[in-house]
Amino acid sequence: MSIPQLDQLTPRERQVLDELLQGKSNEEIAQALSISSGTTKVHIRTILQKTGHRSRLSLVVDVYESLVNGRLNKKKIVSS
Repeated sequence: MSIPQLDQLTPRERQVLDELLQGKSNEEIAQALSISSGTTKVHIRTILQKTGHRSRLSLVVDVYESLVNGRLNKKKIVSS
């Protein structure tokens, strides 16, 4: 994941991504963010489209690799 792709995410999508990185299910994300499960699914689908990923697993692996390799800062994910 490159920084320009991350910059395309809305603040809410960044919150959803942060919850995804914690390994939460759609229901857990919905509960944590006080949104519906359907809205959570829409956010995840949009995040995948914007970042060019086909699955949430691929997305999470890419983000973690970027964090470990220093190409991405955790603050960049959760900042709005």
